[in-house]
Amino acid sequence: STYAPTLETLEKRGYVARKGRTLFPTPLGRQVTAYLRERFPQVVAYEFTARMEERLDEVEEGRVPWPKVVWEFYEPFLGELAQVPKKTCPRCGRPLELKVSRYGQFLGCTGYPECTYTEPLERREAEPIGEACPKCGRPLLRKEGRYGTFIACSGYPECDYTRDDGTPTGHTCPKCGSRVLEKRSKRGKPYYKCESNACDFLSFYPLLDQTCPSCGWPLVGKGQGACMNPACPAHDPKLIPLPKAQATSASKGGKPARRKAASGASSRTGAKAKGKGQGASPPKLPSDWEELKPFLHELAPEERGAVEALALGEPLSPENAKLAQRALFKLRMRKGRARKEAVAP
Repeated sequence: STYAPTLETLEKRGYVARKGRTLFPTPLGRQVTAYLRERFPQVVAYEFTARMEERLDEVEEGRVPWPKVVWEFYEPFLGELAQVPKKTCPRCGRPLELKVSRYGQFLGCTGYPECTYTEPLERREAEPIGEACPKCGRPLLRKEGRYGTFIACSGYPECDYTRDDGTPTGHTCPKCGSRVLEKRSKRGKPYYKCESNACDFLSFYPLLDQTCPSCGWPLVGKGQGACMNPACPAHDPKLIPLPKAQATSASKGGKPARRKAASGASSRTGAKAKGKGQGASPPKLPSDWEELKPFLHELAPEERGAVEALALGEPLSPENAKLAQRALFKLRMRKGRARKEAVAP
């Protein structure tokens, strides 16, 4: 009878994700489980849980007083808790405490809001991958971020080169020629993405060795193989929709009424696209930037790179301008949540 609320709590805290009637552990759940096994091995052991169930049955039957059973749990727990190293804030020296946000658990300074220092619950050291940065020649490192691992230059912040980390598929990106990587979503579903952050090639189907006879792009594994090149006449519209210009020209061969509707939709689409183009100008760095910087580690690598380039005064492409604007919005939201958590009882 206690399974339902327990599973509900695990799902609410982001330790598991539901897919149909199956629960899958999330990266946060795996991280917390590994931390508990390392720091509290006796408390999370299966034998301890089984023994505790037996003792609780004895309490229910009146054979054992409950304070004795509680102390049997609490005594080994206190011993393991005492061995956990205490961390202090490197900025102000106050103790760090465990906090929870919508993105998971993290360590924060108890001196908040005077001190806004935060750090991940378990920080992994960056490891070299044996490659040189294509921008500056410094060694590349594999780092841990909120969305998993990513590759970054060891010369950061002087060099802001980053790219995705994943398993190479042996295929080259048909758009830019970089490697195509296999990555996993939070639910464990595979997808295929170009390793270059400047390229938007993405496929939710594995790439095949066969190429499209019309355009030369690699076919993806849907049915007998399908082309996902939007500029190819043989492409599958269900994979990627036709570009708006092609969709408008294709609709001209239809009935007069449909031609008029397509023309009106095209003009409205053009107005939207124009509005989007005007909104892609780089945002201004906010006056509270120093208060937002402690939460940079919670951003995706591409968002963090864009907003840090904005802070350095570097010119941004329209795509990076949008990423920087989105990153600033997330940082402000995170700052607001941190303030609410600080005043919460």
